[in-house]
Amino acid sequence: MGNLDNLTFVEGTKIGDTFTLLSDLQWHCGRHEFPSSQPAALIRELRNLGYDIETGKNMECEGSCQGKGTHWRLKSLEPARPIKMHLPSSAQALLSSRLEELQKLEKRREFLVSEINKLVKAVSYNPG
Repeated sequence: MGNLDNLTFVEGTKIGDTFTLLSDLQWHCGRHEFPSSQPAALIRELRNLGYDIETGKNMECEGSCQGKGTHWRLKSLEPARPIKMHLPSSAQALLSSRLEELQKLEKRREFLVSEINKLVKAVSYNPG
């Protein structure tokens, strides 16, 4: 199984089975070896997770199909690049707004703590 921080590929899922298939670092035929009829989509998902995968076009298949087709090979069991992530602009705006609110609350909290400390000093002052 491949790990990426807290990400572990689950066996029995198409992406998990694809990673397991490719984990021998050998070439695999897109016609008959992958757990999906659309292996390119799974390859794209793995690439988005940072894995470096080679593509071989019109390679002779030495497996059961004996034809020519696209083959893929994982270059390393570890990701070569960071994960590609994109937040929609609406989520970015919401995140930015929440961050501003938190910063204002933190300033207000600091002010209140300061005022409470002044009151505690004034009350505990006993000259006599």
